[in-house]
Amino acid sequence: MLTALLKQMCQPEISFYVLADATRLDEASLTRLSGLARAGSAPINLYHDLDGLEIAKTGPRLLPVDSADLPEIAEISFTTHALSFLFADAETAAVHLHLTRLREVLLPDGGAALFRYQDTHVTTALFDLLDRVGTGRLLGPLLAWVTPDVCEQAHILRRPRHRPSPGPLAFDRKTFDTLSARLHIHTIAAQAREVDSTLLAPYTPCEALTLIRTHETRAKALSLDQPGDIALFCILALQLPAGFETHSPFTEAIDYLRHGKLSFGAAIDAIPPDAWASWDAQLAEPEKKP
Repeated sequence: MLTALLKQMCQPEISFYVLADATRLDEASLTRLSGLARAGSAPINLYHDLDGLEIAKTGPRLLPVDSADLPEIAEISFTTHALSFLFADAETAAVHLHLTRLREVLLPDGGAALFRYQDTHVTTALFDLLDRVGTGRLLGPLLAWVTPDVCEQAHILRRPRHRPSPGPLAFDRKTFDTLSARLHIHTIAAQAREVDSTLLAPYTPCEALTLIRTHETRAKALSLDQPGDIALFCILALQLPAGFETHSPFTEAIDYLRHGKLSFGAAIDAIPPDAWASWDAQLAEPEKKP
């Protein structure tokens, strides 16, 4: 249980912080969370120096908090999936400075990109990909970083015994590609909700991702390997009866793809009207039975 884990990690000599993704908190939740800041402290907007830019309005918030408020904090975490938890043997100013410097990550091509470390999807997908150097540079003055995923599994990154030399966090090609692949499931979920808000409505966030992951695995087994093709297959799987891919015209579309002729999306678009009419007739058949 998250509360028990965090309580165990809280020690008198260690400072405890909440890192909040403000993009996932409504005004009421953000106000409620702000009220839990340690006495004499206030939430720190980690994008405050970007004032004038739209991104500053929803910058991540850093809050020093007390362990006594853990039950309420854990409840907010469970309902919003927007909180991470930081432990440090350093002053708040040092943690603030480190997180400000951590806003950019170096990419394999040598460029830099905004690093959304406040996004719980990102950190839960990233932690086990980091080597000792990457772990040390992500943590900086932190002793540990704890992020629960949507299935309430806590992902924990701890300070390495021997700290690496200071420097910017950088992703090599393997780390970047693996992280991108892991995060794609959340892109699919967002696209599914855009297509039809009811598709994932019956499921909890954990159930929704588990279901999409099942469809994603099936798509890859059918030789779909492009992100767009996999996303399309998953959304169709949410809309259509189970096993739709074993029926015409989808079998033909997948066959075209296997022969390298078209993407799955282009193959679907190329399905002639009479094939769709046949498919619609198949769907209507069960409704005609008494």
